[in-house]
Amino acid sequence: MREYIYQKLVWLDEKHKVLTPLKVAIDSLLWDNPQNGYCYELSLVVGARTNSSDPSSVTVMVLDSISDTFLFHQFWLANPSEASELKENLLNFTIDAANQRNIAIFMNPISGNRNGRDVWDQQFQPALRFTPFRYSLFETTDHEYIEEWVQNHDIKQFTDMVCLGGDGTLHLLITAIEKYYPGFLEDFKFGILPTGSTNSLACELGARSIKQGILNIIKGHSSKADLLKIKLDSQEVLSTCALVWGVPSDICNDAQNYRFLGSLRYGVVGFMKFFRKWRKYKGRLVYENDAGENVEMSIDYVFVIASNHRTQNSANNEMLTPFGRINDGFIDVQSMVYGSRWDIITFLRKSANKGSHTNLSFIQHFKTKSITIEPADFPIFNIDGEIYNSSRAQVQIIPQAIRYLGALYDDGK
Repeated sequence: MREYIYQKLVWLDEKHKVLTPLKVAIDSLLWDNPQNGYCYELSLVVGARTNSSDPSSVTVMVLDSISDTFLFHQFWLANPSEASELKENLLNFTIDAANQRNIAIFMNPISGNRNGRDVWDQQFQPALRFTPFRYSLFETTDHEYIEEWVQNHDIKQFTDMVCLGGDGTLHLLITAIEKYYPGFLEDFKFGILPTGSTNSLACELGARSIKQGILNIIKGHSSKADLLKIKLDSQEVLSTCALVWGVPSDICNDAQNYRFLGSLRYGVVGFMKFFRKWRKYKGRLVYENDAGENVEMSIDYVFVIASNHRTQNSANNEMLTPFGRINDGFIDVQSMVYGSRWDIITFLRKSANKGSHTNLSFIQHFKTKSITIEPADFPIFNIDGEIYNSSRAQVQIIPQAIRYLGALYDDGK
């Protein structure tokens, strides 16, 4: 028999004709109406609020995970005081309402398909209004905005940092925090909503959909994960996802000229490059093997990826580094030896099938705690979607360096 930790009689209509008990069990919210019964897992309840136009009523917001839709249910009580009491109780049972969270939200309006503003106006801000949390929105205006913001604000007033943007938006944020507030990254929880081009980190945090990402952020559950620390010629940066050199960084570099195409720009530039003279990317890799010894490789590459996780794409089943794990304390390195166009086609086809390319003869894979990449003639790197010019990149894993809002991928490894 189901036990209830809270019950309250509510009306299901404004005229107070249908009275029913609203019940909270240890893991669910339930009530009946004359036609059927409702039961939602508490983990899917976003929050509750009283209504300014009708202060004797309470609206509850839930996520229907099957249809990926936010649903709203309104209940009426005898007076505003009872409505306020119900709201507070529901918040205490469904989210950590006692935690005085203050969320800094960075919205990149030109990231990906340029839908960051719509996501904020139509989904994220309305959901936050069902919580007691404080929040502030900061709209990025250029590439330097986030670093200048960190430099000029007292960031210690915030408990959480959330990005509406791509992986690069969060990359710029944590790099700036480490630069101006070294050692303070662990004081915050970081979240991301998938409004970028590939949204690799959001996939890793169980937020392929924007609505699931919003729910994860509001629930506030967090886990620690690794970061990549990358030393370039003139600066040191942090990466949440991956450093890429070769064809992908070449494509991303040229794609900056086609931002008006949104996320389609990468496919367009890649298509154009595919039919031009095939380029070799010459370079040297130096990495630490399991025995702690340095190993050196100097060959012609198509690409080299030093990844912090599986580098997925929220738009499809692409998975570039399926053996990468966001919290295993290793860099997952994958490279493709220079070959034919048919090899590239095979790689693209198989990587788009949940990373089934790893057994191809021209794909090399290993794990390490540090690696240096020294290009011979193409010194352009893609780090979390951002382009950097450098004669070398020294990559090091920093275990358990950041706390993310969301559910980390776990396959028992």
